[in-house]
Amino acid sequence: MRKLLPHLACWSGSAHTSIFAILSIALWIHPLSLSSVNIPLQPGPSAADRDVLVVLYNTTDGNNWTNRTNWLTDNDLSTWHGVTALNGRVTSLDLEENNLTGEVPPQLGNLTSLDSLRLARNKLSGEIPPQLGNLANLTVLDLWGNQLRGTIPVELGNLTNLRVLNLAGNALGGGIPSFLSNLANLERLSLAGNQLRGNIPSFLGNMASLKGVDLGHNALNGKIPPELGKLFNLEHLFLGYNALNGKIPPELGKLSNLTWLFLNRNKLKGAIPVELANLSSLEWLYLTGNQLSGKIPPELAKLSNLTRLALHNNKLSGKIPPELAKLSNLTRLALHNNKLSGPIPVALAELANLEWLFLNNNKLKSPIPVALAELANLMWLALNNNRLSGKIPPELAKLSNLTRLALHNNRLSGKIPPELAKLSNLTQLALHENKLSGKIPPELANLSNLTHLWLGQNQLRGTLPRSLTRLTKLKRFHFEGRGGLCAPPDPGFQAWLQSIRDVNGPTCWR
Repeated sequence: MRKLLPHLACWSGSAHTSIFAILSIALWIHPLSLSSVNIPLQPGPSAADRDVLVVLYNTTDGNNWTNRTNWLTDNDLSTWHGVTALNGRVTSLDLEENNLTGEVPPQLGNLTSLDSLRLARNKLSGEIPPQLGNLANLTVLDLWGNQLRGTIPVELGNLTNLRVLNLAGNALGGGIPSFLSNLANLERLSLAGNQLRGNIPSFLGNMASLKGVDLGHNALNGKIPPELGKLFNLEHLFLGYNALNGKIPPELGKLSNLTWLFLNRNKLKGAIPVELANLSSLEWLYLTGNQLSGKIPPELAKLSNLTRLALHNNKLSGKIPPELAKLSNLTRLALHNNKLSGPIPVALAELANLEWLFLNNNKLKSPIPVALAELANLMWLALNNNRLSGKIPPELAKLSNLTRLALHNNRLSGKIPPELAKLSNLTQLALHENKLSGKIPPELANLSNLTHLWLGQNQLRGTLPRSLTRLTKLKRFHFEGRGGLCAPPDPGFQAWLQSIRDVNGPTCWR
């Protein structure tokens, strides 16, 4: 089972102190028979921890846990599934993805030697018990992926040794609590996927130990605090899927250790700060789904470690900077759904590692550069919904890894190159709404993995090749339009058409 942060090791346990040993010590100190004195017997630490585990088992329907090995037995606590003990005290409890249901028992706050508590990916409900704030030795608290509700208890501010706080994927409400400022040792903070509201507090910028912050998928609003630019140890910053507004703070450009920056799906406006080009460690940059405007800064080409650049679904304008071709490690480039104009830079063919190229839904004008055929690793090419003209380069047949080719809704003319039949991995081919002419190449029947084929709304003519019946995986086939393209009326071809879930096109009737 994958752990949240595998680099945080837990203590490994040894045998616990038995109640019999405690009684022996008591008799040695006061050598009288038990019947001759009235000494109230208190359970030892091991017995007390065991009692807490029994409560946890009963409260969370332990009989239906995925793994309950040795639970409720007299075996050493360290042999109980998910339990680590040292000198009879529970130091780690890891029951991640173990089908726990019900509420988190407040008695867990009595496990005062606990260093790590992981109850992630279960079906726990109710509120987070404030008693967890008694666990002064806790360094990891991982409750993500449950059904917890209510607000985050202020008592968690007592956990000053905490390094990891993961409460993501629940139904927690309220704002981001101010007590987090007490957690000076915190390295990973994840509150994503809840129902948190309000602003992102500026004090987070003073939590110098933070390496990862994930506040995404909430209902946070307001501006991104520029103070976050002081988190010089930060490696991951996820603020996507909120309602944040204002401009992207240029101070974020100071985060030289940042590898992932997600500000997507907010209401951010203004230009992309040139200062982001200083993020020398950045690998993923997601600014998609905002209201960003202006030009794409060519300075982003300095991000030599970048593998994913997603700027789509904004209001960006101007030309695509050819300097982006310097991003030699780039595997995904998504610039679609903007207002970009001008030609497709031929230099993009230098992105040898590129797998996804999305330039669709812009205002690009030019022929399709033949040089794009040099992108040997390309799997998805989307150039649709632009103003591209000229012929479809037959050289695109060299893209042997291509699975999706979308060239529709442009101004492309000429014939469909039969060479496209060499794209053996192609599953979707969209050529509709252009000015293509001539007949359908029978060679397209060699595209044995094709599931979607759109040819309609062109100037294509003639009868569909009967060889197309070899496309046995086809689920959607559109060949309607203003031309004279039609399907053979013979029963065999018609039976094949009827086997396709979504068909749109006429039959040739004499």
